[in-house]
Amino acid sequence: HRTHNTMSRTTGRKSRRPSQQESVPILSAAYLKNAKSKKDIISRLSAITNALESDPELDPSDAPGLASLSTLLVQPDSFLHHKDSDVRLHTLLACMELFYVYAPEPPWDEEEILNIFRVMVRMLGNLGHTLESSGSGVDGGGTSGNSAETSCGENSNNYEHYFRILELLSEVKIGVVLVELVRSTPTDLDPSAEDELRQEALEILCDLIRTIITCVHVDHPPEVAAHAEVAVAACIEEFDGSVPVQVLDEILVFVGAGPIQWVTNPAAVRAAAAVALAKKKRQPPPFPQSEMPPAQIQQTNPQYLVAAKIIRRTEDKISSPIAALLNGLLGGDTDVVTSISVVDLTETTTTDARGKTVSTPSAAAVTSTGQVAHTGADVWSITYELHRIAPQILTTVIGTVASSLVYPEVGPRWRATKLLGRLFAARSSNIAVKFRICFSQWLRRSADTEQKIRETMVKGLVSFLTNKSHETDLCQD
Repeated sequence: HRTHNTMSRTTGRKSRRPSQQESVPILSAAYLKNAKSKKDIISRLSAITNALESDPELDPSDAPGLASLSTLLVQPDSFLHHKDSDVRLHTLLACMELFYVYAPEPPWDEEEILNIFRVMVRMLGNLGHTLESSGSGVDGGGTSGNSAETSCGENSNNYEHYFRILELLSEVKIGVVLVELVRSTPTDLDPSAEDELRQEALEILCDLIRTIITCVHVDHPPEVAAHAEVAVAACIEEFDGSVPVQVLDEILVFVGAGPIQWVTNPAAVRAAAAVALAKKKRQPPPFPQSEMPPAQIQQTNPQYLVAAKIIRRTEDKISSPIAALLNGLLGGDTDVVTSISVVDLTETTTTDARGKTVSTPSAAAVTSTGQVAHTGADVWSITYELHRIAPQILTTVIGTVASSLVYPEVGPRWRATKLLGRLFAARSSNIAVKFRICFSQWLRRSADTEQKIRETMVKGLVSFLTNKSHETDLCQD
């Protein structure tokens, strides 16, 4: 019932063993059942994974024990559900290689596939806390909304394993299996069961997309971001027709966070520790309070960059659904507003590290590890950021924003005024030229009865005259 057109077998796989004949004997359930200890289980699972990876041309029919092995790995209370996280991790790696071997048709039923993806999401969440140099997970869970599983073995060196999960999601496009479950379900199930399975698959797909984007760390090598982009794009491109708004939501929350984020300053943490130690020893502070490093510093937001590349890569597929979503949110469409987390039409006022009050999108909160917490998005900030990423998406959205300029309530009217001012004055856009009528409507807010809006217009007009002095006609207006 599933075709999985884009889950594919590639040919550029690394060969670790000289021949298939050497690796076939271990590809059986009996080989794994003979394990005597946890260490032996992990060793055998690694051997199975290496054997599967080493033979890119392996045909399941040439390995009679492969079917029983596939079944054993995912059985309840078996290896995929083992109490030890290292066993679960290595079982997952073997399952992901089996996705490749059996492509395009996985060897498991729907519930078993969903269980594999649940473990996959939890394991992949560790990549965001693991660097190539350190190679160990940080206990305490992931920031993707799911508790990340961490490996606590004495010889924990799992960066390459977490990276391999992402690499296979990118190269084999394993995520499209979930897309197929969202799009179609077996006909032998009753309608309610089909709907439940479809909804469950969609929830796990959203968890997977969120985790893939979140796991990209600013200190990771560029291959991590590249694989994340391809893995998510493959899922989006597999949808026929419209992309579910829940999937769009997962991407847009990172767009709304913006290209720069505030993170905890490591120097401030070290300085605070030094001060606390000196105080404990009843010694004078190591340096004056005025020389304390700022508590937070700015850095590039890698999740934003990945989300932006995903949108550009899939623009043909995703532009119309995003525009429809934004128009629904801005227009107050109840069905849209209640279905996703991009519903916050307000801005959050915060104080930055310098004590300055700033308005920030509610799309992301940065944790002490530098990751972005999934908290809901500000549609105004998302709209502004999209003009940088894919301005064509806003073709039908600008008019919807402009309609809020005459809204009776001050809040929406002010936010529309502020957003359009930023868009019209942006050096990277020519939106004012393309939407001359909307520009004229915006100019009329200079005489708004609300002082807050008139003050916003002053700032917007000065910015426009500064950045768009070459647009003589518009400046004259």
